[in-house]
Amino acid sequence: MKNTRLSKFKYAAAPIALGMAMISTPSFAQDAEEAEGDDPIIVTGSRIARPEQDSVSPVTAIGAEEIDNTGIVRVEDLVNNLPQTVAAQTAFVSNGASGTATLNLRGLGTLRTLVLMDGRRLPQGDPFATASDINQIPAQLIKRIEVVTGGASTVYGADAVSGVVNFIMDREFEGFKLDAGVNFYQHDNGNDSLRDLHDRSNGVTRAGGSQVEGFTYDINAAFGASFDDGRGRVTAYAGYRQIEAILQSDYDTSACSVNFSATDPSGFTCAGSSTIPEGRFFQLPNFNSFTLKDSPSGDTLRPYNGATDTYNYAPTNYFQRPDKRYTAGFFAEYEISEGLKPYAEFQYMDDRSVAQIAFSGTFFATLETISCGNPLLSDQFATTFGCADTTDASPETFQTYIGKRMVEGDPRQNDLRHTSYRAVVGVKGNLSDNWSYDVYGLRGNTIYQNTYLNDLSTSRITQALDVVQTPNGPQCRNQANGCVPLNVFQLGGVNRQAFDFITIPGLQN
Repeated sequence: MKNTRLSKFKYAAAPIALGMAMISTPSFAQDAEEAEGDDPIIVTGSRIARPEQDSVSPVTAIGAEEIDNTGIVRVEDLVNNLPQTVAAQTAFVSNGASGTATLNLRGLGTLRTLVLMDGRRLPQGDPFATASDINQIPAQLIKRIEVVTGGASTVYGADAVSGVVNFIMDREFEGFKLDAGVNFYQHDNGNDSLRDLHDRSNGVTRAGGSQVEGFTYDINAAFGASFDDGRGRVTAYAGYRQIEAILQSDYDTSACSVNFSATDPSGFTCAGSSTIPEGRFFQLPNFNSFTLKDSPSGDTLRPYNGATDTYNYAPTNYFQRPDKRYTAGFFAEYEISEGLKPYAEFQYMDDRSVAQIAFSGTFFATLETISCGNPLLSDQFATTFGCADTTDASPETFQTYIGKRMVEGDPRQNDLRHTSYRAVVGVKGNLSDNWSYDVYGLRGNTIYQNTYLNDLSTSRITQALDVVQTPNGPQCRNQANGCVPLNVFQLGGVNRQAFDFITIPGLQN
């Protein structure tokens, strides 16, 4: 067994970082009689020891040939195939998507997985999901991927508790290459038990037959050249990727949010949410709940049945998010002497993705006060909630929590955009046969924009529910902002104009 003394050198984290590493390359013994006291000293900075060197923690390496053989066009999909990796933010996350691609070793969280490129940190991918976004990495120039599968916090700090992933770039590439690829998914929809469940479930449309969709188009170019008798070298790249959306309704395995049911003969139903398209209304103070039944008038209440009335929120979710990404950058270095090699790097990425989930709703967000004289109420509705006077001039009111799913509008979407820049300037060299150095400055900027679409305003919902009778018909009591009455008290009563009024987009920038 070879004993190695190890000391550590730590440096500040991105987005602005200054790093330095000095490595003493170990000389391996030729026989067992090597003299004592000749153990090498290794000083490590932000790099992973090469796989062929001794390592306290196991290192998994994925080479360029293995990467090419997979046919995978997303870097996160490739790393997530490793058994020690748990999928984090990927193209298949819609509810709660950040729009980034992140790595999670051993399931301990993305913030405990350190991601490097050629031993230097990637900047934070998102101000709210601060793990590194590996969308920034040019897949066409990956030489190998090194993964430290054990904890590496001793060397790299608390953000490497679960390990380190280091992407090694091919900086010696010469010539020009153009790669283009098309990727898609095919599914036969042959799960008979699930398809039978769809058929007997309320509001679930059976998925079609064989599906071929979710196409990904990927085109990348790389150029490399040396000059001044090989002392200088430049490698540049550019890429474009487009991913098409897949809806969960397209697959029998995902069109239904399957819940266990004690009352259904099969034991399962397509269900999930008690905020339903028909509307659910709580009667206070006893908290009995009612919904509207299918009748000629559509405004008659019946008791809510949790076993049959819940809403299947799965079909409108994106199984795969649509995405467009542009990348470009270069690596350059020049050898002035063996001990002085200045270098520079620059990377650019612009990625836009849309996450879509089920329709929004009132979600019992506020305790609404409803006038017993509200012209949108049926007499049966009003008396069920304790109104004695149901005339237009009634002074009586009642309070209720309302859970109405606004399927009359559009599903909720997050339009996510990340534009990132990463620049590195440094100098490295060999001081002797056993000592080398690498000093650099790194800066990373991420510009983030998130537009929330088709979410609802609770204040406008309250305004639109307060309706009075006028000579021109039912109108909002407060007509500010062009208020449109929100008729949740009748099946089909909500129109597009009412949905548009209570919908307010949100923006984070």
